[in-house]
Amino acid sequence: MRVAVVGAGISGLVSAYVLAKAGVEVVLYEKDDHLGGHAKTVSFDGVDLDLGFMVFNRVTYPNMMEFFENLGIDMELSDMSFSVSLDEGQGCEWGSRNGLLGLFAQKKNMLNPYFLKMIREIIKFKDDVLSYLDMLENNPDVDRNETLGKFVKSRGYSELFQKAYLIPVCGSIWSCPSEGVMSFSAFSVLSFCRNHHLLQLFGRPQWLTVTRRSHSYVNKVREKLESWGCQIRNGCEIKAVSTTDEGCAVLRRDGSLEMYNGCVMAVHAPDALELLGKQATFDEKRILGAFQYIYSDIFLHRDKKFMPQNSAAWSAWNFLGSTDNKVCLTYWLNVLQNIDEKGLPFLVTLNPNHAPDHTLLKWSTGHPVPSVAASKASLELDHIQGKRRIWFCGAYQGYGFHEDGLKSGMVAAHGLLGNSCAILSNPKHMAPSMLETGARLFVTRFLGHYISTGCLTLLEEGGTVFSFEGTSKKCSLKTVLKVHNPQFYWKIMTQADLGLADAYINGDFSFVDKDEGLLNLFMILILNRDANKSASKLNKKRGWWTPLLFTAGIASAKFFIQHVSRQNTLTQARRNISRHYDLSNELFALFLDETMTYSCGVFKTEDEDLKAAQMRKISLLIEKARISKDHEILEIGFGWGTLAIEAVQRTGCKYTGITLSEEQLKYAEMKVKEAGLQDRIAFHLCDYRQLPKTQKYDRIISCEMIEAVGHEYMEEFFGCCESVLAENGILVLQFISIPEERYDEYRQSSDFIKEYIFPGGCLPSLARLTSAMATSSRLVEHVENIGIHYYQTLKYWRKNFLEKQRKIISLGFNDKFIRTWEYYFDYCAAGFKTHTLGNYQVVFSRPGNVVALSNPYKSSPSAEMIEAVGHEYMEEFFGCCESVLAENGILVLQFTSIPEERYDEYRQSSDFIKEYIFPGGCLPSLARITSAMATSSRLSVEHVESIGIHFIPTLKYWRKNFLEKQRKITSLGFNDKFIRTWEYYFDYAAAGFKTRTLGNYQFTSIPEERYDEYRQSSNFIKEYIFPGGCLPSLARITSAMATSLRFVEHVENIGIHYYQTLKYWRKNFLENQRKIISLGFNDKFIRTWEYYFDYCAAGFKTHALGNYQRPQVFVKIQPVQE
Repeated sequence: MRVAVVGAGISGLVSAYVLAKAGVEVVLYEKDDHLGGHAKTVSFDGVDLDLGFMVFNRVTYPNMMEFFENLGIDMELSDMSFSVSLDEGQGCEWGSRNGLLGLFAQKKNMLNPYFLKMIREIIKFKDDVLSYLDMLENNPDVDRNETLGKFVKSRGYSELFQKAYLIPVCGSIWSCPSEGVMSFSAFSVLSFCRNHHLLQLFGRPQWLTVTRRSHSYVNKVREKLESWGCQIRNGCEIKAVSTTDEGCAVLRRDGSLEMYNGCVMAVHAPDALELLGKQATFDEKRILGAFQYIYSDIFLHRDKKFMPQNSAAWSAWNFLGSTDNKVCLTYWLNVLQNIDEKGLPFLVTLNPNHAPDHTLLKWSTGHPVPSVAASKASLELDHIQGKRRIWFCGAYQGYGFHEDGLKSGMVAAHGLLGNSCAILSNPKHMAPSMLETGARLFVTRFLGHYISTGCLTLLEEGGTVFSFEGTSKKCSLKTVLKVHNPQFYWKIMTQADLGLADAYINGDFSFVDKDEGLLNLFMILILNRDANKSASKLNKKRGWWTPLLFTAGIASAKFFIQHVSRQNTLTQARRNISRHYDLSNELFALFLDETMTYSCGVFKTEDEDLKAAQMRKISLLIEKARISKDHEILEIGFGWGTLAIEAVQRTGCKYTGITLSEEQLKYAEMKVKEAGLQDRIAFHLCDYRQLPKTQKYDRIISCEMIEAVGHEYMEEFFGCCESVLAENGILVLQFISIPEERYDEYRQSSDFIKEYIFPGGCLPSLARLTSAMATSSRLVEHVENIGIHYYQTLKYWRKNFLEKQRKIISLGFNDKFIRTWEYYFDYCAAGFKTHTLGNYQVVFSRPGNVVALSNPYKSSPSAEMIEAVGHEYMEEFFGCCESVLAENGILVLQFTSIPEERYDEYRQSSDFIKEYIFPGGCLPSLARITSAMATSSRLSVEHVESIGIHFIPTLKYWRKNFLEKQRKITSLGFNDKFIRTWEYYFDYAAAGFKTRTLGNYQFTSIPEERYDEYRQSSNFIKEYIFPGGCLPSLARITSAMATSLRFVEHVENIGIHYYQTLKYWRKNFLENQRKIISLGFNDKFIRTWEYYFDYCAAGFKTHALGNYQRPQVFVKIQPVQE
């Protein structure tokens, strides 16, 4: 279908928009060189000014508001105050912009009985109008031909009321003299005044203006039209429109003729009749001819003489009247359009008695008159619409304003398409109760203090607008909420964040941006929460007793008690799991990909398919577990069975899976049967605490199940894993993590996820996990944060979920359920997008696990001074790093680590390294490092990798080089003891890495179980090699970083490589003994260092030491800025 739209004002633009969007071939004609009609923007002195369409509000412009919101038009508050100045200020003068100061701009009026009577009559007028309109609307047969003059006269209003209030108000709206105003249709004029809340001086709805002027919306409409293939012909005047059997003929002024299937005439009614010419039908002439226009001369200028004489009365609209009934109106653009007041004001005056000084521009325009005849004609428009394939639209079909033009354009376009048109009615003004009013005051004041960055706007039904924008420019995110029910405020005040969730679930508010509005709200709140904590250094000992809003204390306690009652005992754990995972397999199938994988995928590109990302994640878990054919695997929480099937099909291993979800068990067993793998895969409905201790598994995998274990049962979970893990087994976990600094507060309170989604759940922090594993699985081999991929995963789930709403409802779920899950997806996505939630893949093994991890070259790719810091100074070290690290800086550590289980013993005693090599040294455990970070900085762990196995060849090289250079070492002044010391050192260390009892992390660590023992004692390294040193355990590292370095992105133990490193050092050292001695060292020094190399190498060789490489990349938490 091919359609012509004649006229590109608001009616024509909207008609073309609706038609082109529906796939119609549209040609839009406009005689002027610009689109928009009254939406005209000019620029002077670098300032953009709107001259026609300027203001609107959410109450009386609902359709235009929706149109603007769909286009993404930015809006801001405007001022619609009004003033009257009669006889150049010698008569009555008053204004509404400055409250009572403006109302009594003439001080004498405070005691003027006529003026005071006028104010009383304004109040009475509102009651009379509402009664009159109610009577007519409830009795449609009653005659509506009464004029405004007759209405006023019959009710005995004073002359001052008419001249100083009613005529100025109506004359300002329709730009006509007093005699014209009084001849208007009373019903039309008074309906307009009621609908636009013009019956009171104060308390009117908040008015808005387009932030970047009206040409910004016109340009956006043009862009849309052109993208849909609409042809736009500016400066193309139409001479005539006629109809034939073939269709509509449009004759241009240049004589060219084009044929169309239909035509929309979006021009003034008199212009439409002129274009139709002699072909106009009787009804077209009768109906369109009833609409009359008033034409005005308009000046843009900067002459203050066209404002009230008393500056206290100056307002946005200023009516200037005289005794001869001549009327002019001045718009003060600076307050209407929020323009800085520099120099003379920008003013627009209609119909001045002489040209203003400082005139910048002059033009003329017309406005329809709300006469009795026009009111009747508007009821008969259906008699001519579409009768000859011609549709008519324009603001004249309503009250003559932008909203009326837009509605008529929509109606015409939908009529041409043969569709019904859903026109929005004016929303009712929201009337909160006394309690709700108090809650609104409380919440808006709180937001005013809380929002320091980003922009949050609340739009109440009825037009009230609250906007909160921080002074910090760190975040450019904006979100606009539409508040439908005043309960929104009450719920937030009494329940804080859970009240916000309840309000959304129950439809008390929604968003202008239906796709990203909720997500942006969460991101703004997260960003401001962290900014406020950072600024105020709030007490971190928070919990349910210290909610964000003190008014939510009772609700916070109630929700926390409910959460505690759902702790994961053997009985309650099954109930908790069932509440979520047994909802319906059909439900999960509607939003998950075909693999039915309900955990974080790993994406290669932003637009990669979800299934591909999930398969990549599955491959990563299989590779990190190093599964082979002869292995028996245990998966704790097997979901819908995809990982099990994939692992068996790839490796041929035997697989056992446990779950507490009956629905998952049914589905997974069906899939195993379909794959013909019943002999290799066995699934059981079983709690991890009920696993038989006699059965041992080579590998244990648990993907996003530990979040359901609970804080109190974390050690028990690892103990159970320890009891069923084979001697040389590997444990691989994937889990969602919360930052260490927030963990205690989080676990001691409730939140949306715990209440609505995962009852009994508790996200662990990395330090909590590493400290819990210290009693069993003692060495972290690899940690990687894939959390940023969860944002993309959740976006897919949300999109799929919302697209399948009808099918979900057909399963028996309702709208509240839909909104709950939409809230859930965006709530979580915001956490991952801002890097305030993490998702870790962690590989654990035992110290000494040479068999499973013997190949140092089969590890995740990734790239030491902290060993010399000492246990007592770890927090201070990270605090110093924090203080000198740039805002978006990265801290990279590589360090040798001792297992967490040995850390306390190790640090509290001495050994060879402490005595002979690194006096004062202390190998940290990884947990010691992370805990030290937590208390002293705001860094997040991005990557941890254990490269300890590589230390074995390193030490071998060092030892070889050292011993080969013995003479040179001796020539340096060192003696044989020195040579033997270092030989001992190289082999000592190499042994640690070779046995995997030392790690080298990029980050370096000591096993957690040995950390306290180690740091509280001395040993060879502390005594001989690194005095003051202390190897941290992984848990020590992770707990140390908790308050700042909030996320570990990747941890890998490269400690086994230290064995080889130390061997090289030892070799080089011993080869150069003479040179070393020549430097002034003696034989004891040589032997000390030889001892040192072998001492360390043994730790890494036996996996009793680790070397973590995260790189350890610590990233200072900077939520993503949009």
